[in-house]
Amino acid sequence: MHNIFSYLYIFFVPLLCISTIAVNAQTKGNELEVVNESQRQLSLFLEKIPPGSEAEFGFEHREDFAKAIIQDAYNVLLPNADFYSDEFLDSAKTYTYNSKYWEIPISVDGNNCCFLIGMFINDEFKVFTISGKSVTRSITFLNAQKEEEKKKNYILKFPELQKEYLISSGSEDNFRRCKGVEICYDYNGKCTNELALSEILKNEKKNLKKAKDHE
Repeated sequence: MHNIFSYLYIFFVPLLCISTIAVNAQTKGNELEVVNESQRQLSLFLEKIPPGSEAEFGFEHREDFAKAIIQDAYNVLLPNADFYSDEFLDSAKTYTYNSKYWEIPISVDGNNCCFLIGMFINDEFKVFTISGKSVTRSITFLNAQKEEEKKKNYILKFPELQKEYLISSGSEDNFRRCKGVEICYDYNGKCTNELALSEILKNEKKNLKKAKDHE
């Protein structure tokens, strides 16, 4: 549990600072640059794992580091300013924007171990942390949801609620019609079934209001 709360603190706090940025300020970034830079930085971040702590990051042995590779990167989507300001959500709007943040799975022999997490700073991608094993449970879930048809996959986060969804889209044109599935960190967690993006947004808008009412 300590690992996941450390991750949430490191990752969600910066997200809260940028969650109200307008859509026209979005940074899509370059996925190829994300993957290449993550692969270049991989060994450096693996060496930051203290000896004896390999299992906490999903590795069986330290020798596994030599076989570790980078997988497809997931751009992090965040709610935009309209999501927070609109009292009633319009199903014609996406209410999201492509943030500067990316999550990049690390795998060994086809098994995902942990994430590298990074962001674009002045149009240059920087890796800033490596996650613990508890976070990689969501990666196993992401892989299980992949379809044969090649789609663009995103992770939609609601930082204040500490919730996230896998969103798959064939193209930006049909993004409003996409569906998503909630990602659970707990092995025994009960996640939602596949929901339309508009339904996800409406549900989390209600949950955000409830959370504020209880503050």
